[in-house]
Amino acid sequence: MFGSFRFLLATIVVVFHLAPVSLLKYIGAYYGFYAVFGFYCVSGYLMTAVLQKTYGYDLKGSVNFLINRILRIFPSYYAVAVLAYVVISAFPQEAARVPAYRVSLQLADVLGNLLLFPFEFYKSKFRLIPPSWSIGVEILAYFLLWLFISRGKHQSLVSFIASLGYVAYTYIAGLSWGDRYFPLSAALLPFSIGAMMSHYLPEIKTVLIKLPRWFVLFSLFALMAHLVLAVNIGNYPRGAGLYVNLALMAFVIAQLAIYENDDDFIKKADVFLGNLSYPLFLSHTLVGFVVSLEFASRWHGLSSLIIGYPVAVIVSIFINKYVDAPVQTWRNKFRSRLRSRQ
Repeated sequence: MFGSFRFLLATIVVVFHLAPVSLLKYIGAYYGFYAVFGFYCVSGYLMTAVLQKTYGYDLKGSVNFLINRILRIFPSYYAVAVLAYVVISAFPQEAARVPAYRVSLQLADVLGNLLLFPFEFYKSKFRLIPPSWSIGVEILAYFLLWLFISRGKHQSLVSFIASLGYVAYTYIAGLSWGDRYFPLSAALLPFSIGAMMSHYLPEIKTVLIKLPRWFVLFSLFALMAHLVLAVNIGNYPRGAGLYVNLALMAFVIAQLAIYENDDDFIKKADVFLGNLSYPLFLSHTLVGFVVSLEFASRWHGLSSLIIGYPVAVIVSIFINKYVDAPVQTWRNKFRSRLRSRQ
């Protein structure tokens, strides 16, 4: 059921980015940040699982993992980025209202928009896809998962402890909330938790298997309630709230990891929604901006949200069908050829 959960997280990010500021004052202004940590945790779990069970760490498996990650991330990213460039070029003055759309031709921004991971190493001024900085963090985290974190229980535990140490350091040194959220060093906490869950899944299953199936719905409700109700309590959202949310996210992910369903319709729906989550994450800001042009409103406003969300879903369906699906077919053939050589 990870596909549906990733789609839920992508939807949370869409609402966070496109909803008017006046609405965010009532429903919370931090849950989009929290959802990104949820993405990181899911990725830590899934990437550890596939590295352990599918690719391995020898040369052939490592190259296969690298190629498949490139094919998963970049084709749909470039498709949306090209569309964004065309729209920004056509409406430069209007695009300047979106902070990340203020065109910069500095070399760092060119490399950042082409390769994504350079965003981690400097303060970007121009991003064709505003939330793409987090994809850059994911790419670097994939490398660290392959290099060390995912290789065993002890490695994931060491990474988890080191990540806690970094969090403690940010408080002791008086660093900002952003230092506990934006950099790779902060993101390694959810990635490490996801990796640990993958390694300790048998032990986790012996505990969680005793829970009734409906409990995962209760956990999702608790997660959503925390996102909406608790994020306006003083400094809580910038402090303990981030880590309480991460714990709730991890608990939901652990339940989904052991959840089994034999219903073909539910399986197909889960795969369908999961396939839409990444293009939805990529395209929603651009769609919201285009909607704002039509309605002469702010790029994050009620019309951008109400109209932009279903339009972004439709755009995601087209991206999945005409970009992701053909690439996925090629990836499957490539993996099949590698298996035949083993």
